[in-house]
Amino acid sequence: MASLGKTLRDLDRGRRRFQSLDGDGPEPAARTGRLAAVEAFGANPGGLRLVEYVPARRAERPAVVVVLHGCRQSAAIYDQGSRWSDLADAGGFVVLYPEQVSANNRRLCFSWFKPTDTRRGAGEAESIRQMIVSAVERHQADDRRVYIAGLSAGGAMTATLMALHPELFAGGAVIAGLPFGAATSVSQAFSAMMDGVDPADDWGGRVRAVSGDRTAWPVVDIWHGTDDRTVHPSNADALVAQWLDLHGLSNTPPAEEQRHGRMVRRTWAADGRARVRDHRIESLGHGTPASFTGPFAAEPAPFFLDAGVSATVAAAHVWGLLPVEDPPTATADAPPPATLADLSPARARRPAQRGAGRARAVPQAGMSSESAVAGGSDPSAGHRPEVVTTGEGWTAPPSGSSALDAARPADRPDEAGAAKAVETTGAVLVDPEPVTASTEAAVESGPTPADGLAEGPEPPSSGPAPAARPVGDVAPDLPRLVRRWAIAVVRRLRRR
Repeated sequence: MASLGKTLRDLDRGRRRFQSLDGDGPEPAARTGRLAAVEAFGANPGGLRLVEYVPARRAERPAVVVVLHGCRQSAAIYDQGSRWSDLADAGGFVVLYPEQVSANNRRLCFSWFKPTDTRRGAGEAESIRQMIVSAVERHQADDRRVYIAGLSAGGAMTATLMALHPELFAGGAVIAGLPFGAATSVSQAFSAMMDGVDPADDWGGRVRAVSGDRTAWPVVDIWHGTDDRTVHPSNADALVAQWLDLHGLSNTPPAEEQRHGRMVRRTWAADGRARVRDHRIESLGHGTPASFTGPFAAEPAPFFLDAGVSATVAAAHVWGLLPVEDPPTATADAPPPATLADLSPARARRPAQRGAGRARAVPQAGMSSESAVAGGSDPSAGHRPEVVTTGEGWTAPPSGSSALDAARPADRPDEAGAAKAVETTGAVLVDPEPVTASTEAAVESGPTPADGLAEGPEPPSSGPAPAARPVGDVAPDLPRLVRRWAIAVVRRLRRR
């Protein structure tokens, strides 16, 4: 009887939680003028909208990047936070934003768990395929350089599109998403999100069952926060297993394992080229990893979290959309690479050491420059592959472009900023770093709601987008810890 009672409570909890998937709520306000609507792109069986960004100066045969927003977001809101359109200006590529409509899902989630929307030739997946084919024709784009990225429900749909149509994509990035085949109903979706999935299942087989006889697969990047309470991190493990299987690397150890600040990246390679990259960011919740300093710094928007590294900029670089330089060779005194064992809860609560944000590993011999760019190098050499804020308050941008060349300092910490943090009771920064203008604003802003796949307040229907959630756990009832953190910052500043 006790077991039955627990089952009934779990079912009721799932019902209430998943009311948010189709619950009432206004669509978020979108900035106008940056993205252009495309009315005609195919039969559109999924009933989606399409907006796009085409830079004034683009390559002769531009690449195409498809970006899928998360729940309770819009294309304009995601572009505001990610700045994909600004990257398109720098790289000369086209950005497509398929956009969900409230008639399909009132929380604006892509329908990644509905069989009618996740099979070849049908529903939302077919609409997105038609958008891509149309864009390649209209813009005379390079059909060998089509990439896709998505957050949460958009991340799960990204995995779905790569599974159904691997021939379309050269690469993809799944951010806080789920593997293809994780769910075929609302109840299964809830279970996969909240309770997790078994990475040992035959995830690769689920893709082969729908993709036909394929021998080539897109390069896949997986991004997930260790503190994600909306989509269980085991889904990232399953995504890694799924794509390692498809690339024939299931029994192959990572070619590289390295740390950038709070992120550990593992890279699996074949024939000297990266095939699967797994990025885990400690103490990060549910959202797109972003950097609010440096070139192409993210703008505050719902579900963009300060991680000290930008998943968007990293994707643009490893896909070859922005000019880069070859990184320097390994140095004899390079510190050893960090491992996933470092992402334990105990380590997540330890104060950061000075300079902890430095990249600690370089590619092994035989790795290509593409993989090397993804891996990083010693910042003292002046080459950094992506926007990474080090523990010393310096922001290192990507190299290879006049707009991105020289590293520049972030706002230096000051005691006034630390004193202001003492007065703040809205958040605690885990693994604290020097106070900068961006982190100071993040502490003041407090948390943003969880993604629309879980319960949470609606985004504003008008006015500016809310500020991004600060790094770490939200603890409004623990002002004492805030004071202790700020005092520690002040002491560090005085020692300098």
